[in-house]
Amino acid sequence: MAIKHKTRVKETASNKPNAATAFNLPGSAATGFRTFAAAYANADQLPYHATNGTDWESGVGTFTTGSPNTIVRTTILESSNSDAAVDFSAGADVDLFVEWIAKIGELAQDTG
Repeated sequence: MAIKHKTRVKETASNKPNAATAFNLPGSAATGFRTFAAAYANADQLPYHATNGTDWESGVGTFTTGSPNTIVRTTILESSNSDAAVDFSAGADVDLFVEWIAKIGELAQDTG
Protein backbone atom coordinates (compact mmCIF):
# COMPACT_ATOMS: atom_id res chain seq x y z
CA MET A 1 0.00 0.00 0.00
CA ALA A 2 1.24 3.48 -0.84
CA ILE A 3 2.05 5.96 1.90
CA LYS A 4 -0.19 9.01 1.59
CA HIS A 5 1.12 12.42 2.58
CA LYS A 6 -1.50 15.09 3.27
CA THR A 7 -0.66 18.58 4.50
CA ARG A 8 -1.92 20.56 7.50
CA VAL A 9 -2.98 17.55 9.62
CA LYS A 10 -2.45 17.73 13.40
CA GLU A 11 -4.22 16.50 16.53
CA THR A 12 -3.27 16.00 20.16
CA ALA A 13 -3.75 12.35 21.15
CA SER A 14 -6.49 11.72 23.69
CA ASN A 15 -4.26 9.11 25.34
CA LYS A 16 -0.61 8.84 26.37
CA PRO A 17 0.25 5.48 24.81
CA ASN A 18 2.92 3.13 25.99
CA ALA A 19 5.24 1.64 23.39
CA ALA A 20 2.74 -1.09 22.43
CA THR A 21 -0.48 0.87 21.98
CA ALA A 22 -1.93 3.05 19.24
CA PHE A 23 -2.51 6.78 19.42
CA ASN A 24 -6.18 7.62 20.05
CA LEU A 25 -7.43 10.66 18.14
CA PRO A 26 -9.96 13.06 19.68
CA GLY A 27 -11.34 14.20 16.32
CA SER A 28 -10.46 17.84 16.91
CA ALA A 29 -7.65 19.49 14.98
CA ALA A 30 -5.08 21.93 16.28
CA THR A 31 -5.81 25.53 15.30
CA GLY A 32 -5.07 26.05 11.60
CA PHE A 33 -4.96 22.31 10.85
CA ARG A 34 -7.42 19.56 9.91
CA THR A 35 -8.14 16.23 11.56
CA PHE A 36 -6.74 12.91 10.40
CA ALA A 37 -10.31 11.82 9.57
CA ALA A 38 -10.70 14.82 7.25
CA ALA A 39 -7.55 13.85 5.36
CA TYR A 40 -7.43 10.04 5.45
CA ALA A 41 -9.64 7.01 4.86
CA ASN A 42 -9.66 3.85 6.95
CA ALA A 43 -6.47 1.78 6.51
CA ASP A 44 -4.52 4.59 4.81
CA GLN A 45 -0.82 4.59 5.65
CA LEU A 46 0.80 7.92 6.45
CA PRO A 47 4.10 9.40 7.63
CA TYR A 48 3.63 10.63 11.20
CA HIS A 49 5.60 12.41 13.87
CA ALA A 50 4.64 12.21 17.55
CA THR A 51 6.12 14.30 20.34
CA ASN A 52 5.37 15.35 23.89
CA GLY A 53 7.90 18.16 23.68
CA THR A 54 10.71 16.00 25.06
CA ASP A 55 10.41 12.53 23.55
CA TRP A 56 9.62 11.97 19.89
CA GLU A 57 8.94 9.29 17.33
CA SER A 58 8.67 9.29 13.52
CA GLY A 59 7.36 6.50 11.40
CA VAL A 60 4.68 5.11 9.17
CA GLY A 61 1.28 4.73 10.78
CA THR A 62 -2.03 3.26 9.72
CA PHE A 63 -5.14 5.40 10.20
CA THR A 64 -8.01 3.30 11.55
CA THR A 65 -11.56 4.57 11.89
CA GLY A 66 -13.48 3.62 14.99
CA SER A 67 -14.52 4.95 18.32
CA PRO A 68 -12.03 6.54 18.70
CA ASN A 69 -10.10 6.82 15.44
CA THR A 70 -6.48 5.74 15.90
CA ILE A 71 -3.03 5.88 14.40
CA VAL A 72 -1.48 2.43 14.69
CA ARG A 73 2.31 2.37 14.71
CA THR A 74 3.11 0.33 11.61
CA THR A 75 6.86 1.05 11.33
CA ILE A 76 9.04 3.14 13.64
CA LEU A 77 11.79 4.79 11.59
CA GLU A 78 13.45 7.11 14.11
CA SER A 79 12.87 8.07 17.73
CA SER A 80 14.38 9.46 20.89
CA ASN A 81 14.25 5.86 22.18
CA SER A 82 17.08 4.47 20.02
CA ASP A 83 14.71 4.30 17.03
CA ALA A 84 12.19 2.09 18.88
CA ALA A 85 8.62 2.91 19.90
CA VAL A 86 8.44 5.53 22.64
CA ASP A 87 6.53 5.01 25.89
CA PHE A 88 4.66 8.31 26.21
CA SER A 89 2.58 7.17 29.23
CA ALA A 90 4.42 9.28 31.83
CA GLY A 91 4.95 12.47 29.82
CA ALA A 92 2.95 15.44 28.62
CA ASP A 93 0.24 15.33 25.97
CA VAL A 94 1.35 13.88 22.64
CA ASP A 95 0.99 15.94 19.47
CA LEU A 96 0.62 13.94 16.25
CA PHE A 97 1.10 15.40 12.83
CA VAL A 98 1.88 14.35 9.30
CA GLU A 99 5.50 14.88 8.36
CA TRP A 100 7.48 13.59 5.42
CA ILE A 101 10.30 11.63 7.04
CA ALA A 102 13.76 11.56 5.45
CA LYS A 103 14.12 7.83 6.12
CA ILE A 104 11.11 7.10 3.88
CA GLY A 105 13.13 8.44 0.96
CA GLU A 106 16.06 6.30 2.02
CA LEU A 107 13.82 3.21 2.13
CA ALA A 108 12.56 3.96 -1.38
CA GLN A 109 16.13 4.23 -2.67
CA ASP A 110 17.10 0.94 -1.01
CA THR A 111 14.32 -0.94 -2.82
CA GLY A 112 14.75 0.79 -6.19
